[in-house]
Amino acid sequence: MNKINKYPNHKLNCQCPPCKNKRGEKHKVNCKCGACKAKCGELKGKNNPSFIDGRTLKEYKCEVCGKKISRNAKRCCVCASKKRNEKPTKYSKILTKEFLIQEYIKNKKPTTIIAKEINFSDGVVLKYLKKYNIPIRKPLGITLKKYFCKINGCGRGISFHTALYGDGTCESCANRLKNLGRKRPDVKERMVGKNNPSFIDGRTMKKYYCIICGKEVKYSTALYGKGRCEKCYYKMFIAWNKNIPMSEESKQKLKNTLKEQFAEGRKVWNKNTKGLVKSCNKNKKYEDIFGKERAKEIKEKISLGKLRQFLENKGTNGGCNANKGCIKKGEHRSVATQFSLERLKLMAKQGKFNIKPNKPEKRMSNLLNILFPKEYKYTGDFKFWVENFNPDFINVNGQKKIIEVYGYYHTLEDSKKRDKIRLKTYKKYGYNTLVVWISELRDIKKISNRLLEFHNAK
Repeated sequence: MNKINKYPNHKLNCQCPPCKNKRGEKHKVNCKCGACKAKCGELKGKNNPSFIDGRTLKEYKCEVCGKKISRNAKRCCVCASKKRNEKPTKYSKILTKEFLIQEYIKNKKPTTIIAKEINFSDGVVLKYLKKYNIPIRKPLGITLKKYFCKINGCGRGISFHTALYGDGTCESCANRLKNLGRKRPDVKERMVGKNNPSFIDGRTMKKYYCIICGKEVKYSTALYGKGRCEKCYYKMFIAWNKNIPMSEESKQKLKNTLKEQFAEGRKVWNKNTKGLVKSCNKNKKYEDIFGKERAKEIKEKISLGKLRQFLENKGTNGGCNANKGCIKKGEHRSVATQFSLERLKLMAKQGKFNIKPNKPEKRMSNLLNILFPKEYKYTGDFKFWVENFNPDFINVNGQKKIIEVYGYYHTLEDSKKRDKIRLKTYKKYGYNTLVVWISELRDIKKISNRLLEFHNAK
């Protein structure tokens, strides 16, 4: 079966070369298609369909030397470069033949110094020497030699330029020769004693000694430390009553106190033990030590304690921690209830403590930072509670003001009832609330005017 042809203009059994190639049929021996003609060489010259006037078949030669060249060129590369060099350039205007003979041969200057005087490179000078057929001198090893400063006692290495064509001195010696007329004291003489800009009363220049043994100590230990050497300082930490026997009165008092304690029910913890006893509860769980029921109660108490610390904006140690959101001047303490503690407990199990603001809350926080910088704080991460409710934004600088951002969830009936109770509880504790819907955040001018009125209102 023949394959169906994809091209609608061609027939099913079309004899054109592309259709034959697709069907996998071979070309005949005397095939007259374009591809076969090109292989045989029948499409060369005038037989080619793109033939115009035979300009590509002609041979083209250079105008000057007669070498073969391409049809687009007029001269060969050598003749073109010669003509290019005949044009006057900025180099040829300065580097004339007379100038080079005068400087290079008569004055015997090297190419490096000639180039430095004209602000050209060495290669350009050498190029023009070859162009004018001026004999180039062989290197005499001047640059390979080592040259040193002329001044006695210095002996620093210098370049061959400064040695042969300069002063023959290093930089430091040249600067000294310039400043020979000036009298300048050394740095040590200038900065010692009263000449020092940090001089007060000469306390650092005095000698200080240890209070106990009389050894020399630094002025810092004498004035701002204990005033003792290292040995005397460490002797302070040794017990005052070491190697002193206990008096009989103190022994009798110890015996009486121990008798009273054992009479009340005190027991010896290390009885029938050798050496120090390590803690038996190390690397053990609460279930292994207290049992399952008791372990649950202990864990619940610990979690509730941590949650209370979290709500009160305190650190884990119970004290105020400045790095972890300590209550600052003007901030309000949260009023936590059993409901809020239980809710936080559930969230701790789910791992939802790292709550971040959503998009509308981010917009509101950016707007508040622009209008009232360092006035309002985001508290929607459950760090601030008013009974059973957690506000979105709260004023930090003394004013009792709350801003709530409402979305679709607050349009439901259950949430409407809850929002009414929310506003009442805020009012109960003296907070003024402003409710902002997400749709209102689109018009920035209106919402900014509304926020300004709310913030400035007493």
